Amino acid sequence: MIPKFRAWMKSLKWMCDVTNISFDSKFLDICHQGDTERCTEMSVEFDEIELMQSTGLKDLNGVEIFEGDIVQFFDSLYTVF
Repeated sequence: MIPKFRAWMKSLKWMCDVTNISFDSKFLDICHQGDTERCTEMSVEFDEIELMQSTGLKDLNGVEIFEGDIVQFFDSLYTVF
C-alpha cells in the first residue's frame, strides 16, 4: 500500500492534497484540496504545514479518514490518532 497524505497549510488555513514529498530537501508539493485536476502545485517547507496520513478507512459517506480528524461514534466525538 502506498501511504497517502494531506496537509493543513497553517498560514492560509487551507487543506491541501500532497502530490510529492522530498525528505532530502524538506519540501512538499501541494495543491488546494479537491483541485488536483487543474491546480498549480506549490512547494512548501515542512514547518509551513501540518502533515496528516490516511488511516485507509472511510466514514459512512465514503470520505477518507486521516489522522487528526474528529469523528463521531454514536453520541461521542473522537480524534483519530
